Amino acid sequence: MRVTCESLHDFITNLRHEPPTNVVQRIVYISTTRRPMDSDDKHKAVLFTVVLQSSAVVNLDDGGQYHLEYGEECGVDVCDATQELCGSDKAAILRKRLVDFCDEHGLHVRPGIVET
Repeated sequence: MRVTCESLHDFITNLRHEPPTNVVQRIVYISTTRRPMDSDDKHKAVLFTVVLQSSAVVNLDDGGQYHLEYGEECGVDVCDATQELCGSDKAAILRKRLVDFCDEHGLHVRPGIVET
């Protein structure tokens, strides 16, 4: 089973309702990616879309598991003379919020994404 959350708030709400011991190895995976928007060559691109993703595997009381996932487009980075990194800035704020939650609830943060 897969549970997909459209917001970080919903992802954290789901984690909050699970005992930390139900999260497999107490690990929440987080990844931030930057994808070029204006070129196939990332070295020539100026515009990048920034996406924050997070996932965890949660054990159920009946012995089953579910995959909890969250993903959000955080905005666009402009890598020219202006260096407007709005997407990366928002991703960093959301990431910190999730890391702080994990720290407070005995969960560990690792890079990556769990795929099913």
